[in-house]
Amino acid sequence: YKRLPAASVITSRGCPFACTFCSGSIFGRTVRRRSPENVLGEISELMGRFGIREIYFADDCFTLDRERTAALCNLILGKRLDLTWICSTRVNLVDEPLLRLMKKAGCVSIAYGVESADEEQLRAMKKGITLEEAKRVIALTRRIGMEVRASYIFGLPGEDRDSLERTLRLALEINSDFVIFNIATPRPGTELYDDARARG
Repeated sequence: YKRLPAASVITSRGCPFACTFCSGSIFGRTVRRRSPENVLGEISELMGRFGIREIYFADDCFTLDRERTAALCNLILGKRLDLTWICSTRVNLVDEPLLRLMKKAGCVSIAYGVESADEEQLRAMKKGITLEEAKRVIALTRRIGMEVRASYIFGLPGEDRDSLERTLRLALEINSDFVIFNIATPRPGTELYDDARARG
């Protein structure tokens, strides 16, 4: 967090993507969204009752609906709220106009899942992004003036020392403000879990 007190807010549940390591069984693949006006109401109450100055939007993919994200940003700007906020999303769910609007509305940090430097690994985990896309969007986000947190996964099926080292080199090349290294864990409800059981 940049400022305290801070609070978490969930504005949507569900993710339509099919990443093999992600437990979509928790919130499901069907996305349910709160309206921008409803979200603004909660933010205003948190600020008024508890003096909240920063929000962590805990959605899986905060910018999944770009028009809705833009509408919320415009509501925050219209109310002139003294608010900073952070979120997580995918590199293929933002563009320059949206990122600039988010920054103007108080967004100070975005987390992106890069996962691996191996394009074949990305395809196998059904991530649906490319490395060039990740590099371009992360560079753009930092150029606009927002902090970037990039996450990576080690230990997915088929990974070897060479691909692991390529991922480390990619993390250094991308040079995000923070890196998050996760160990692949086959959680029940994931395709990764089903694959691990099938392999014994």
